[in-house]
Amino acid sequence: MSLKLLVYRGLIATTSLRFSDELAVHRDSPENNATTPFEFTEPNLARIAAQIQNYPEGCHRSALGAALDIAQRQMGWLPISAMHKVAEILSIPRVRVYEYATFYTMNKRHSRGKYHVKICATTPCMLMGAESILMAAEDACGCKAGSVSSDGMFGVDTVERTSPWVKSKKSYRQYAVAAYRRPDLGMEGLAVNRCVVPHP
Repeated sequence: MSLKLLVYRGLIATTSLRFSDELAVHRDSPENNATTPFEFTEPNLARIAAQIQNYPEGCHRSALGAALDIAQRQMGWLPISAMHKVAEILSIPRVRVYEYATFYTMNKRHSRGKYHVKICATTPCMLMGAESILMAAEDACGCKAGSVSSDGMFGVDTVERTSPWVKSKKSYRQYAVAAYRRPDLGMEGLAVNRCVVPHP
């Protein structure tokens, strides 16, 4: 029993010590630095302008979350150059953008692959068999939780409480793994690089 508990705890604790400051600190890398090319597309600039119009004059900084979300949707993640562009558009100090981007874990500051697979790791989900779904996702994607596949196609992460919030976001898709007894059913589509049936 104690051995099983240790294995179970090992699956939940996916953050290694070397990533412990990942959410709070930016470190330049070849693919993520101030010179990384980033420009908003015209439709996305129009979307940001529409978001800014929702707030009174002088309160443009209130559109920060929406602007970062638009940047992340365009790029797939948030390089620091995109954060600088958002600060420029909203006429706010860069540090305000950094504060927001590092506080909220929905902001992906590193590439998580073309398809970002998130498996809920809360207690209720684990009790229902989420660890077998996590293992199936890791096998199908070819990478462990917290990493990206060698071809850059898939990233796997454990998250908390995905269901009610993900369902409410129209532009994010939630995919249901049909049965906890056969988690491989939902992962077959991932293995051949095609989407599985979205959750209703």
